[in-house]
Amino acid sequence: MRLLIVKLNQFALSDGFIKTNKFQTLLSTHSSLVTVCENINGLYSLQILIILSSIFVLSTSNLYYVILKTIEMINLRSFSQMDMFLMNCYRIVVRAYEVWTMVTSCVCMQDQAAEFNTLLYQLMIDDKTNDISNNKKLRLHISMKREVVFTACGFFPLDYTLVHSVDDRRCYNLLGNLDTVR
Repeated sequence: MRLLIVKLNQFALSDGFIKTNKFQTLLSTHSSLVTVCENINGLYSLQILIILSSIFVLSTSNLYYVILKTIEMINLRSFSQMDMFLMNCYRIVVRAYEVWTMVTSCVCMQDQAAEFNTLLYQLMIDDKTNDISNNKKLRLHISMKREVVFTACGFFPLDYTLVHSVDDRRCYNLLGNLDTVR
């Protein structure tokens, strides 16, 4: 996707005259890459949903254990089972990294597809010869503006709002559970 953006930028930096056959090749390549992204999302969305659900449950339980052990260590001044405490802290960090990596990869791909569409629209505006405006295939591609969206079986998009939602829900669950400990 990054290579397409570079090639499209080369068109934008030229003297305003665009060869429509090269332009159509870029558009068909972009369309193929968007289709591949949609297929990948379809193939792995159930797996992503299961992985994210298990990460949420496991990291919430590990965080609950860490909080309880922290309270116990403070109150009793006992540092027994420090290895279990550190292992659960490590698990929380690793699971957070897994979610962050997955979301960052999806957002990066979505941003690159959106950048390609933006550059394409800008080229259409800057076109001095009106080759893009007169070409029906190019106008259709610009008007369709296919976007890349990764989801977990359509339940929620894989973007940074997912990270915030998971953190908020985890805190809500922990506060509810800690309220019963008192």
